[in-house]
Amino acid sequence: KTITDMMVGVVKNSSIPWIDGQAQVAGKTGTAQIFINGQYDPNKTIASFVGFAPAQEPKFAMLVVLFEPSASVWGSRTAAPIWFDIAEEIFLIKSINPRN
Repeated sequence: KTITDMMVGVVKNSSIPWIDGQAQVAGKTGTAQIFINGQYDPNKTIASFVGFAPAQEPKFAMLVVLFEPSASVWGSRTAAPIWFDIAEEIFLIKSINPRN
């Protein structure tokens, strides 16, 4: 419960509006530098977002991972929007109310 609440907070308190503020989605972004030739390259990253919904009674979980994304190095700006685009389709197809 505590970790789920923290993950819901990540989504609700994001400076990037991924989804309707009433949705109960739990998630976490990730950004990792890639190790090349003995050092980390700050411009080459693996960006990710993992989440599940609805947060209190999950119907699905999903992980989006992008290797060396071009639009931004950050998971919040690359992987998370893709996750939410896919999740919105899952909500429709599976008749899931993300606000529950």
